[in-house]
Amino acid sequence: MRCKITKMLVRKVKPDANRVLYIWDAEQVGFGLRVTKTGIRSYFFEYSLPGWRSPRRMTIGRATDLTLDKARVKARDLRERVMVGIDPLEERAEERAQPTVRDLAERFMREHASLKAASTRRNYKMLWDLYLLPAIGRRKVVEVTWADIAELHRRMLTTPYQANRVLALASKAFVLATQWGWWPRDVPNPARDHHRYTEDRQRGQALTPDQLRAVGQALEAETEGSITAACLRTVILTGARPGEILKARWQDLEMDGRLIRLRVAKTGPRSVYLGKSAAEIVEAQPRLGEFVFAGSSPRKPMYDLKAIWYRIKRRAELPERIRLYDATRHTFISTALEIGIALDRVKILAGHAVSSDITARYTHYRPDRLLLDADVVAESLNVALHGRESNGNVLAFESG
Repeated sequence: MRCKITKMLVRKVKPDANRVLYIWDAEQVGFGLRVTKTGIRSYFFEYSLPGWRSPRRMTIGRATDLTLDKARVKARDLRERVMVGIDPLEERAEERAQPTVRDLAERFMREHASLKAASTRRNYKMLWDLYLLPAIGRRKVVEVTWADIAELHRRMLTTPYQANRVLALASKAFVLATQWGWWPRDVPNPARDHHRYTEDRQRGQALTPDQLRAVGQALEAETEGSITAACLRTVILTGARPGEILKARWQDLEMDGRLIRLRVAKTGPRSVYLGKSAAEIVEAQPRLGEFVFAGSSPRKPMYDLKAIWYRIKRRAELPERIRLYDATRHTFISTALEIGIALDRVKILAGHAVSSDITARYTHYRPDRLLLDADVVAESLNVALHGRESNGNVLAFESG
């Protein structure tokens, strides 16, 4: 059937219960209206390219979603593409096959995040799941714009730290997308050149001597022989990341050298240097399985230290803002620097990335020098936890 398709016709045409109706427009080549047996009306475009035996037909959109005028414009655009040898259906198939941001997130986690430490992987996944995917997860990677990222960042104004981490993650993801051929090399990264929020550089704090003493008393109140209390003490005395001590295996220990050789850590394989106070705690642990601090099952480590830390913090009457990292890493590093240990050696003890300049790369500290540093810091923290005076070999804490 061929006639001039009008708005009135689109509204009034009746479906045929026996067949699908195809109405070709008498004025616009290839443009038409399809009416199904159940009355669904859709606009279509039919076309052919040289050498084809039969034409191809593609749906432009339903009449309920698209006005007749807009459908005509789309049909004209499609015809112009056909005239220069482009197959619109093939082009549409290629477009639908293009990866989405969700695809990018999955590949990012599989090929990039999988090489990182567990805590880093968890942070990446949290940022994807809570922020990026809800906002742009369904978008094609090539469709994401600078404005999309800017709008997401703007909505996170009240959480500046997380907002800036989202920018950093998105920027890295689009760098990888470029390498994988998912983002054009000649188009700027949409997550770059955004104004980052000012962050609180005073985030976190070290415990005072009085607070350390209160923490020590709270730990003493834990059940005698508590593995979780011993684990928390070890984290405090070594300055290691909690997850590094939780995952430590007996086979990773070199007790003669007082080292824990970590095969996987945030900054790559590293050694945790056990000061004498920390080494005594580790040596006293019963061998219940492969992990030094076994969980409810001997085959698994403890999951985390959150439960005991909340108990300790409440019992020690610490301010709510003080975190586990404040009592452990922040306090350890601050103590080491106050004692006078060189910054580069403190970085090694804490497992931070060391400066990348050539001199730093050529500097190799002897293990006995680092163990001596670990001894001094651990003992200083240990006497503070027990509320005792220092023995003179270490710097004493003075309250007040």
